Amino acid sequence: MNDTESAKQILDVIPRTMRIIRTELRALAKSELTVPQFRILAHLTEGSLNNGQLADIQGVSVAAMSRMVDGLVRRNLLTRTVSASDRRQIHLALTPTGRETMDRITKAVQKSLAERISKLSTKPKKDLASGLDALEEVFT
Repeated sequence: MNDTESAKQILDVIPRTMRIIRTELRALAKSELTVPQFRILAHLTEGSLNNGQLADIQGVSVAAMSRMVDGLVRRNLLTRTVSASDRRQIHLALTPTGRETMDRITKAVQKSLAERISKLSTKPKKDLASGLDALEEVFT
């Protein structure tokens, strides 16, 4: 397989994989979180961000992001902290409840994906692991 064919396969497989993951997320978190809310929490597991940064990541307006964040703050999943050096900067972070929610949903999705992977024989599992390692190297 040449590089162009590999690129085409990535463009074919990754979106299909993400649709399955989104479907799993919706099924597991539907009573707790919408997919956009889950994505907000997922981005904040990597560290504090502000409304503007989250809006850019999600591809929505800052006003729309503020409304989503308001709901997550009211549910005690996020906290807002005003920057000591610039009061205009408000940092968002997961609360312990938000982190616990993310951990629980993530583990459930991982379990579901593991069940799919468990149906593969040993060689395809090793190939998958190698391929994922290569993707991580390419996109890191």
